[in-house]
Amino acid sequence: MVKQNSIKIIFVVNNLKRRGAEQQLYNFITSLPPYIDISVFRFSNEDDFFPEIFNDERIKIYSSKYAGTYNVLKFWSLYKCLSNQKYDVLFTLGLGTALFLGRICAALTDIRIVYSCLNTFENFNSLHGLSGEYFDILNKTVNHFISKKSCSRIYRFLPNSERLTRRIRSSLKNYPVQTLYNGLKPDEFESVSGYRPDKEIKKIYFRFKGYPTVVQAGELDENKNQLFTLKCIEDIRLHIPDVRLLIIGDGVNRQSLREKCLTGGLDQQVIFAGQLSRMDCLYLMSKANLLVLTSNSESFPNVLLEAQSLALPVVTFDVGATGEIIKHNVTGYVVSHGNVKEFRESMIGLLTDKKLAQMMGRRGKKKMFRVFNMDKKAKRFLTLMEADLHRVNTASDQ
Repeated sequence: MVKQNSIKIIFVVNNLKRRGAEQQLYNFITSLPPYIDISVFRFSNEDDFFPEIFNDERIKIYSSKYAGTYNVLKFWSLYKCLSNQKYDVLFTLGLGTALFLGRICAALTDIRIVYSCLNTFENFNSLHGLSGEYFDILNKTVNHFISKKSCSRIYRFLPNSERLTRRIRSSLKNYPVQTLYNGLKPDEFESVSGYRPDKEIKKIYFRFKGYPTVVQAGELDENKNQLFTLKCIEDIRLHIPDVRLLIIGDGVNRQSLREKCLTGGLDQQVIFAGQLSRMDCLYLMSKANLLVLTSNSESFPNVLLEAQSLALPVVTFDVGATGEIIKHNVTGYVVSHGNVKEFRESMIGLLTDKKLAQMMGRRGKKKMFRVFNMDKKAKRFLTLMEADLHRVNTASDQ
């Protein structure tokens, strides 16, 4: 067998918090073959609560110590890191600093292949573009110049959904855009049934064991909109008095949500699990009857993949790529944003009709590992990268 030459990739990210996008990145990195030499550069060094990625011996992590979205010193941190190494591929994640400085520094240090994974529908950066524009003014300028590049360097946008791909293509010309769906590792979910949680997690489980239970997982903030779910539970308990709501996660709205439960008499219905390890989270999710997503905005919510991989039916607002993950009336319900009546009735239907809920859950699980499989994602990426490496190497030899 011929030994594969090492390919050096550096992933440039804004931060490494334990969120869906960063967890997806870690799962993706660890699915790549051993001949891929992996580094990660992060622009924030105040987010060390993702132990798996920081303790992984295969991953070399570099950081910038400077604050501010477009601090010029951040540029120097990344430039110095790239200059000290010789990378074949630079891969940016998200918008803002990672996208802008990642592409600029790649050009200055002669990295010939630059991929940019786009995983959000909204631009939340402090340096905005014109109203309605997806990219801020700096990244829009870079897009313009890149579209006039020579064939000796390859840039690609890799959105994680077809809906986002269509949005980006509508505002770009001569810039390759190709969907790279998120994926899951089947073996991770196969191990959930045999997982043995500690006493604290068992205590949480016993609070809803045997009750019809809705689970919601994510940051406790305005965007994830757990307040909407609480209002639904207030109405649902009139039809299903013993309904329970399990909320997994933490955030700025934790106290206000707890106070809402007390004043609304929901303290028996609602269980706050807090921030959990990944396996504890999956374990508790697997014990619920359905998962809801009530976000005001999303891109490609990985929690929907996780729920369906655990054979949970889903009720979600139609935001971001939810309609690509959940097949309406088949694996769950995709409800127009803000439609309280339809959302509530969909929840009641799945909580009271166990056969329907189980059938939707089984269909969802079958679809997840057929379409959103991490091994398939890694293979698609490797095929694309090897073709691009061959192209730039051929161009440089001429």
